[in-house]
Amino acid sequence: MFASSISRVRMVAAVAITAVIALSIAVFVAAPARAVGNPQINVATERCLDGSISEGVRLMTCNGSMYQDWDLTIPRRIYEPAIGKCLDGSISHGVRLNDCNGSEYQQWDFTAGFNGDRVLNLATRKCLDGSISEGVRLVTCNNTDYQRWYQP
Repeated sequence: MFASSISRVRMVAAVAITAVIALSIAVFVAAPARAVGNPQINVATERCLDGSISEGVRLMTCNGSMYQDWDLTIPRRIYEPAIGKCLDGSISHGVRLNDCNGSEYQQWDFTAGFNGDRVLNLATRKCLDGSISEGVRLVTCNNTDYQRWYQP
């Protein structure tokens, strides 16, 4: 009787350990974390980041269109799945959609703040800034709400 109790305890422990190991493997092997299909809303303007091949990257009234849904993927890429392009930040060409190429111009660092994330371009060291009059652009980081973005 005592031996069968020990055997049951060992079996339960083995099942529990196997479950923990399987869960750990699933967490570390799973696809990169991403927020799929989320609009990026500018805090100051309350408008959505909108990507269009013909009109460029701009702020628009949030309308739920596929051009306002962005995948934020690791490592640090902002991808527009409706067009199949990446958000690219360049001092000479501005913020634009471009073929994804993995360059630092297409890598972004998100710094959480209490009223939205600051989005920094790794190549230019400038922040993504949304302005109705100036458009979406890269400027020196200044912690204003024009440089804060959130997802609903």
